[in-house]
Amino acid sequence: MASFLGSALTIRLRLETPIAFDSRLVALQKEEVPEYFHWRQLEAWRNFVVSWGYYALRNAGVEKDEAAKRLKGKKEWEIHEMLFEKGINLAALPAWQRRGIIISKKEHEISGFNPISGKEVESLRRKITQNWEIPKFKSEEGIAFLEKLINRN
Repeated sequence: MASFLGSALTIRLRLETPIAFDSRLVALQKEEVPEYFHWRQLEAWRNFVVSWGYYALRNAGVEKDEAAKRLKGKKEWEIHEMLFEKGINLAALPAWQRRGIIISKKEHEISGFNPISGKEVESLRRKITQNWEIPKFKSEEGIAFLEKLINRN
């Protein structure tokens, strides 16, 4: 799916350089889902911190290779501190940048007319929803969020 979308978007936008997407299918038991989502959220945070560090250096005039070299081997807290010294408060940035987003299906009822019975009927449908303000998955709120999501699907 990721390859198809990348190819289709590249062609549609008539780009010279292809676009690439990342996609994964992960087979998990239901009880493994919360830990997996927590791990993915930690990865999102790590990528967020390093990306902000890299582009802060680039915006300060540091060349690509030098910026990467300066960040190599640095701990997250060191990059975080460097950014804070530059006036960038990562905690004040949008949650979706820090934690990622959740795209899921949600059931909802619709009313319709059944032409065979001649009656109004209620039906369940699913629609794709986006959540850009997800909680930390290790928090009480995050655990409840994941449990609701897992049990819903």
